[in-house]
Amino acid sequence: MPYCPHCGVEVDPDTQTCPLCKTPLPSIDTKPIGFGEYPDREHKLHYQRRKFTNRERFSALHFILFVLLIPFTVTLSTDLLLHGEITWSIFPIISLLGAFAICACSLFVRNVWKLLSSYLLIVVVIALLFHMITGTLGSFLRWSLPITLVATAVTVVAIIYGAKAKSRGFNIAGVSLWAVALFCLILDAIISINRGTPQKIHGWSVITGSALFPLGALFFYVHYRFGGRISFKRFFNA
Repeated sequence: MPYCPHCGVEVDPDTQTCPLCKTPLPSIDTKPIGFGEYPDREHKLHYQRRKFTNRERFSALHFILFVLLIPFTVTLSTDLLLHGEITWSIFPIISLLGAFAICACSLFVRNVWKLLSSYLLIVVVIALLFHMITGTLGSFLRWSLPITLVATAVTVVAIIYGAKAKSRGFNIAGVSLWAVALFCLILDAIISINRGTPQKIHGWSVITGSALFPLGALFFYVHYRFGGRISFKRFFNA
């Protein structure tokens, strides 16, 4: 039953004027939808997000700086009060500076590959500074740098696949699981090489890969077997 748009009283479908407030009622087309008039494909709404202005990016960066200054001040003040000099606080301070640099790159670098390169450079510089402070530069070359490069390589491969894929759904989850499994296997090999053990692949990485590789394959099967007939957005938003 229709309602009056002015006072909200319920009226008959064929009523032209509200019996209570005398407001003219809009006509309602009650013609039923015929066969074939409803679109076969479900409607898809496309929203175009407005790009942030440079002023908005700088405002966000100033807010992030203010937030990071709180742990920065607390950490530095505590270290100075306890020891009279900067000792252990140098490590969280460097980490906070790295977090600020990552946020700045995320706000102002628009190219995906330049952004990933910036992330890699920041992580490598932070790890290098840590090892230089502790006097373990050899560990940086044997441990931190190879692990960082391997993690970056598998991440880039997964991103390239996601960018090149014609359709995206469960296949993205599958390739992500495969990337994690591959990283675990290579990490296991790096640990064995640095420790000088004859066995290069140990049980933990094999168990991880045995669990993640079949699960990733299952995601790929579901995607390419049913991906053309299942609306994944509608499935997850139901």
